Amino acid sequence: MNDVFISYAHIDNETIEEDQKGWITQLHRILQVRLAQLMGAEPRIWRDQKLSGSDLYDQTIVEQFLDSKILVSVLSPRYVNSEWCARELDEFCTNAEQTDGLKVDDKSRVFKVVKTPVEVSEMPPRVRELYDKLLGFEFYETEPESGRVIEYNEVFGAEAKQRYFEKVYDLAHSVYEVLKTMKLGSGPQPVPTNVGVSKTIYLAEVSSDLYSERDQLRRDLIERGHKVLPEFSLPPLGPQVEEAMQKALPDCDLSIHLVGQRYGMIPEESDYSMAELQNRIAASFDKENFERLIWLPKGGDPQDDKQKAFVDRLVESPDAHRGAEVIVDTLENFKELVVEKLTPKPEPPKEDPATANDAPATAPSEGGANRIYLICDQGDEEAIEALEDYLYDKGFEVSLPDFEGDEAEVSEVHRRNLVDCDSVIVFYGSARNSWVDIKLRELMKATGYGRSGPIEHTAVFVAPPYDRRKERYRSQSATVIQQGEQFASTPALEEFVGKLKSNG
Repeated sequence: MNDVFISYAHIDNETIEEDQKGWITQLHRILQVRLAQLMGAEPRIWRDQKLSGSDLYDQTIVEQFLDSKILVSVLSPRYVNSEWCARELDEFCTNAEQTDGLKVDDKSRVFKVVKTPVEVSEMPPRVRELYDKLLGFEFYETEPESGRVIEYNEVFGAEAKQRYFEKVYDLAHSVYEVLKTMKLGSGPQPVPTNVGVSKTIYLAEVSSDLYSERDQLRRDLIERGHKVLPEFSLPPLGPQVEEAMQKALPDCDLSIHLVGQRYGMIPEESDYSMAELQNRIAASFDKENFERLIWLPKGGDPQDDKQKAFVDRLVESPDAHRGAEVIVDTLENFKELVVEKLTPKPEPPKEDPATANDAPATAPSEGGANRIYLICDQGDEEAIEALEDYLYDKGFEVSLPDFEGDEAEVSEVHRRNLVDCDSVIVFYGSARNSWVDIKLRELMKATGYGRSGPIEHTAVFVAPPYDRRKERYRSQSATVIQQGEQFASTPALEEFVGKLKSNG
């Protein structure tokens, strides 16, 4: 019995260059390799390789797809216009419904690979009906300015080739989940993918400018052993979106909403974009221990008035961000936060009373001067100058974040500062509360970056602009120092500095 049958139009495997491998040939090969890695055994994948562009087939092909567990249907204009491709899809679905069922634990046995987009109105009714609720993998992207479709193909450059491989990997993981559920074969056990405790996450669909980012996050979560919903593309009708979410959310521990610069598609019978509609539904969902994370790109300005209004509501309206933590940061930092939330917290080691007082204090920096890492958001570069000068005058070396390099360089400087510093002050000025929380969490990872011991002294320096939340800011992991409207030495600051000096 076949694990996978690939249904495609033969013209879609023709190459532009003579020495190039066909698009379908590549899909078959990479899917074969990745599935073998996941399953721990060679999968049986079948496709017709003999016929020409006529797309005719005989009884042998019928027997092959009727004897397959999964159908991968490669959508293209030629595919939907081919009588035989439509017949393969139809007969597989009909046979599956009459035997083992078309779904396995709500997972479809048909996967839609969109090589070239096709207008719904151009599809035959039966194909449209079958595709409506299928999990889709789009192997293309649309240029926002021109509307030109760029397929993921190596002839379009290294980035398009990389995206092609990423999408095939996504497809392989989804196919593997269905095969695993169906308990195929009696050979070696599948390679475990779980790391820690598996969670179920609702990863909201996004506007087109975040397709790649959502795919990356989805892939990371799946490879860490978590289940990611929705497994099928959301329907195009607003009431159906709500119905699908109401069915999915009770199983979820966390929902994640990536909000970009575009407002995005508005489903029929809805007044809101897909992204805003999903956020509204998730905000109204009530379940104990259910968490929500909303990510906004750092420095990303909305491209239209509707999106600006949506972003303003997310930040300012309690109804919009109810039960959610709103994160304004780079995607890499946000992904670290997600991983941290999903990682079980280890039990703290029990302290031996006999050696409790023997642990050495953190050694001061080389050169004798106590080094303070003053962490601030880029918007507060000028605002920290008075505090920086004050600390320098007190005899400290002050390290600052890097805002000039690329993302990798900025992260490396941040890690280096965490390793080298003796103490940390997080400057809470124009940044959001969630940014401060992220920075405090990062301090706990410092030993993982090569530091010999934990950072012993940490403070949050609360500075203007003030609001009620900042005035009430408290922390169990750091000393809180409140500044007035203008910088001045305060008893809390003097006490904190005194501790650092005595420790040095």
